[in-house]
Amino acid sequence: MDETLFYFVDDNRQRQGPCSPAQLAGLITPDTLVWTEGMAEWTPAAEVPALSAMFERTQIIDPVPPTFVPEEPYYAPEPESQKRSNVGLIIALVAAVVVALAAVGYIIYSNNTTKISDTSYGQNTEMVDVAGTPAASEASAAAPAPEEPAPEPAPASPYGQHRLSGSISKYPITMNIHIGSDGSVYGSYRYTKGGYVMDINGNFDGGNMVLNESEPGKEDFTGDFDGHWNGRTYSGTFTRYRDGKQMTFTLSE
Repeated sequence: MDETLFYFVDDNRQRQGPCSPAQLAGLITPDTLVWTEGMAEWTPAAEVPALSAMFERTQIIDPVPPTFVPEEPYYAPEPESQKRSNVGLIIALVAAVVVALAAVGYIIYSNNTTKISDTSYGQNTEMVDVAGTPAASEASAAAPAPEEPAPEPAPASPYGQHRLSGSISKYPITMNIHIGSDGSVYGSYRYTKGGYVMDINGNFDGGNMVLNESEPGKEDFTGDFDGHWNGRTYSGTFTRYRDGKQMTFTLSE
């Protein structure tokens, strides 16, 4: 027997070999695909002259085109009729889903349209009175009218008794004065920190007020306040006579 070595395809569609014809006996059937060097393609064993003698055959089997790819699993092609059946089933399922989604969308659209219509009707009936004139909303009706700004307090009369507090430069003082209707001014002020008191007198003329400072019981002036009085605040410059030093002051009632 020819000792040509053959490869064959087992039941698991895996390539086996190489084997001699004697070794192939019992491993292959007449339909087993085999191949050896010099063959153009995989061929059933019964159609290979070197192997056909080991099979008892009474008829010649028509050759079958090779469908096996070496070293890769073999899968029989799906019948065309089955493919058409699968495609038809997929198309039917897609059509059913589209119809279902369209039905759901129509229901949702119908419900929303009804709600919008009802809401618009309710709003129109609430905002229009019997005569058909737009009515004010409850929020607008309940809103309080804007408050008018409170009038500014009238300036206090410059005449009469006044008590002022403030400072000359950084020195806190309190001042008590009386402004007469004739413009005369008299009184005293007290240094808060030192505790001593000074007499003052002077005159008031159309907002300007000049007050002379002196020690209690003495006639010599030791300084003066020269400033403006607006009915509540007296501010200006204090001049100390002994050294001519000037300091700003602000006093408020």
